[in-house]
Amino acid sequence: MYLLGQVRELLTKRSDAIKAYEKALEKDPILWCAYERLCVLKPHELEPQKYFFEEHEAIQRLNL
Repeated sequence: MYLLGQVRELLTKRSDAIKAYEKALEKDPILWCAYERLCVLKPHELEPQKYFFEEHEAIQRLNL
């Protein structure tokens, strides 16, 4: 999903790129590069708590 976001961003399909980056983060919240791109594309609308929460499986693996 991150790579799809990059392609869509290069094609100037901003809203599609945002959706792809958001899906990438939903699947893997430790994919920091996707979060960085969202910070650039929609800095004032970003809700970090939507992606980063302790109950997420990927974050649980980090806590082991």
